[in-house]
Amino acid sequence: MINLYNKDCLPEMAKMKDNQFDLAIVDVPYGIKEDGHRHNQTRSKMAKSKKYHPALWNQLRPSIEYFIELKRVSKNQIIWGANHLCDLVNLKSSCWIVWNKKCEGGNHFADAELAYGSFNTAVRTFDFIWQGMIQENMKNKETKYLTLI
Repeated sequence: MINLYNKDCLPEMAKMKDNQFDLAIVDVPYGIKEDGHRHNQTRSKMAKSKKYHPALWNQLRPSIEYFIELKRVSKNQIIWGANHLCDLVNLKSSCWIVWNKKCEGGNHFADAELAYGSFNTAVRTFDFIWQGMIQENMKNKETKYLTLI
C-alpha cells in the first residue's frame, strides 16, 4: 500500500507511530535559494526555463527535527538531495543513489542528483534524461508540478 500525504510534515509525523512505514521517499527543499528560473535568464542552452512560482520555494531547509521524525516513523529512507543536507542528518550509509541526468553540460543544472538510502547495499546508479524541459521521451513529455505546503 502506498500512502501519500500533502500536509505540513513535522506536525503530521508527530502523530504517527514508530516505524509506521516501511519506506519514506522524500525530496525536501535543499536551501539553495532556487526558484527554477533565473529571472528571465536562460538556464539551459537547449531550451528556455519555465517560472513555476514567484517565490523562492527552495529557500529554507527542513529542521533537524524533521529528519529525526522521518527516521522515527519509517524503517528505511531515501532522501533526494541529501548531499545538500549532510550537516543536518547522520548520513552514514553505503547506499547512495546516483541519478545521471545525461545532461552533457551546456546548462546550469547539475549533471546528476544524489539520494541517501538507509539500506545496506552498494551505491546504485540509473540514467534518465530529465531537465524539466528536456526529457528522456520527448514524444511523451511529462509536466513537472510544484506543490507548496
